[in-house]
Amino acid sequence: MTKQRFLAAIAVVLAAAAPSIANALPGYLTDSQGAIVHNNFGECWHTSQWTPELAVIGCDGKVAEPMAEPAPPPPPPPPMPKVERASLDASVFFEFDRANVNPDAVEVLDDLMSRMGAYDEIGAVSVTGNADRIGSDAYNIDLSLRRAQSVEQYLLDHHAVSSGNAQLRGLGESQPRVMCDDMSRMALIECLAPNRRVDITVDVKRMR
Repeated sequence: MTKQRFLAAIAVVLAAAAPSIANALPGYLTDSQGAIVHNNFGECWHTSQWTPELAVIGCDGKVAEPMAEPAPPPPPPPPMPKVERASLDASVFFEFDRANVNPDAVEVLDDLMSRMGAYDEIGAVSVTGNADRIGSDAYNIDLSLRRAQSVEQYLLDHHAVSSGNAQLRGLGESQPRVMCDDMSRMALIECLAPNRRVDITVDVKRMR
């Protein structure tokens, strides 16, 4: 009997003695722990049922297929922008019994629009007109509202606000900055100048 036939015979005997272990790896002789038995040449020991299709990793030149590289983790979401909110204020003044925007008012409004341009979003805009106490209450209410409308129109013409975005109010003489005693008419008109005004408040937002 040749060595090869001798080894094959032993394999058949061992496989028959432990069929449950042998069946765990069809075509290979395994020990009591289920591990494949190797011959003196380091080769995996076949049973008579072995075919190339039964080759397992580590035997008969079969190697494990390389594992696919794991997909990279998704990038973290960008940080939420920081929001900076502010309120910009300005006041423009009018000549006595006038509602048109004068050169001094234009300078103030241009400065306000320049400051507004530094922000990313324009929110609520409040334009409040006021008048001095000279004249009837009804007249001063109307005059103060016309002053607010003049300021709004200037801001609209320069695309600083959108149509309907500004809240207009005319408060007449109800919110004076100064209280002047009785005096001559010319002196009183000059004294009450701070009350002939429009106050503007703009809520702005900057995204960082």
